[in-house]
Amino acid sequence: MRDLYEAAAAVRAQGERVSRSVGQSVARWQVLYMVAAEPRTVPTVARRLGLCRQSVQRTVNLLVAEELLVSHENPDHRRSRLYRLAPLGRLVLDSINGAAVPWHRAVQEEFQDHELRHFSDSLRRLTRLARSHADLQPGGDG
Repeated sequence: MRDLYEAAAAVRAQGERVSRSVGQSVARWQVLYMVAAEPRTVPTVARRLGLCRQSVQRTVNLLVAEELLVSHENPDHRRSRLYRLAPLGRLVLDSINGAAVPWHRAVQEEFQDHELRHFSDSLRRLTRLARSHADLQPGGDG
């Protein structure tokens, strides 16, 4: 597991460097990315990213104040608004993604396509496993 933790820290640091190069943070990049394809609620974004709802809410509030996100009513839940990219948010996300191209290219040059597919599959399995064991008590027998 040590290798996984080290890789996660290194990849996050690389994400911070990329996002910082265009005046953003990796947390902001993640939220923008999560709502790019479809509107989502703060709790949904928090669950998908494995973060606490309050920290995602703070990030969303800043992104709304800067007109990078817009909110609208959620027909399924009166108190949990949906957020989507504003036009400026799309430009910022495109800028971050553009800044990430050299990093993404380096990854693609280092690994073959089948390795990347296998790696992605393994990460999805690991994510599912971790989420399915969220109720286990540390140090317990099971």
